[in-house]
Amino acid sequence: MNPRILTLSPFSLDAEYHGGRRLSRFAEWLSADNWEIRSLSAIGTSSIPSPQSVVIQDPLGVWTSCASGAVAASRPSIAGLSRGRGWGRHLIPDPTIGWTIATLLSPKAHDLARWADVIISSSPPESPHLAASLLARLYGKAHVMDMRDGWLDEPLRPELFSASIRARIEGRLEGHVARSAAAIIVTSPEWGTAFSARYPECARRTKVVRNAIESQPASPPTQRADVLRRWVYSGRFGGSRADQDPRLLINSLAREALASNIPIDFRFVGALTSSEANLLNEFGSAIARTGSRVSLLGHVPHAKAIEEVQQADALLLLCASQHALPSKLFEYAATGKPIFAACREGSATWNACAGIKQAMRIGIDQPTQCTTFGEFVNGSPTAEIDPELQVEAARSQLLTLMHEAAGSHMRK
Repeated sequence: MNPRILTLSPFSLDAEYHGGRRLSRFAEWLSADNWEIRSLSAIGTSSIPSPQSVVIQDPLGVWTSCASGAVAASRPSIAGLSRGRGWGRHLIPDPTIGWTIATLLSPKAHDLARWADVIISSSPPESPHLAASLLARLYGKAHVMDMRDGWLDEPLRPELFSASIRARIEGRLEGHVARSAAAIIVTSPEWGTAFSARYPECARRTKVVRNAIESQPASPPTQRADVLRRWVYSGRFGGSRADQDPRLLINSLAREALASNIPIDFRFVGALTSSEANLLNEFGSAIARTGSRVSLLGHVPHAKAIEEVQQADALLLLCASQHALPSKLFEYAATGKPIFAACREGSATWNACAGIKQAMRIGIDQPTQCTTFGEFVNGSPTAEIDPELQVEAARSQLLTLMHEAAGSHMRK
């Protein structure tokens, strides 16, 4: 009998959201391994046909499907008020708690939980872990907790740094979910070590599954009429992590613009805050005399961002985290293009880039280096990737832990 898995997340498996893309890859690997898959979300997915894909509407309007978008836009929502006035920070653990409660009250969710052998939830946001954990315990099923980012380790939500009572509450929630989970997935060995130090009893069940790199040949150089070199940064700064200050990148890039004998078009693809845009525009003005320039493209669909990455001469990465491995590192590495990797020495990103030969590591705490990135690019670095960072390793790790989780819980 084929094992059964339920993915439980507010975002869909084919959403313009990196969590959805990660779960979609998991579903692809599991389907090829003869798992039966069903999905429970607030949006729905075209990857899994109905009735295997069940939609539970979000009562707070934080997550809305395309079909209901026009209706949601025509009336004020609690989600809109939360964004406008910052009320969302008072919802514990996060504004998705409304969808989590609706899920627990839905008979469809309970039917799916009874059907499944394994329930997997992915964060951020963290609220769905609560629903998945309770449903798994109610029906004696295995819960796999996929932590793409830290809940309490390097939290994305700044209120956890300033609200000690809230941090204690969420610490209890995290501990309760983690201790009852059949497996906890993290994205780097460094994160696994930190998590296991806080919960030693979970160390044996804490597993690493990176986003991983698809093996493919390096892209040929793009032929363009302009003479500027394109160096592309894809993604957000502080919108994705509070300590992602553009200045950590700008200082090193200014040095590159001054040292390069060919002008550079520094292209930033992704949503920016007004202060971030001001900093980057000031950077553009400062390097204008070199012939280089700064282009701010703003938020674009994921396909367009990938197109910008594919057309780049080199790629820019900033990760100020100690434990996190940004998903775009793997998208970058798959292109075979040179990567300017600004990160902290000894961090998860620093250590992973040691296995990506086309990446030049730049320490953000000690930003000076002997060789410029421009010289590194001119040297045509080899697109060689450590097998441990490639997709086959991640696929094997996921399937192994899923079979172990399913085997630990008898189907009822």
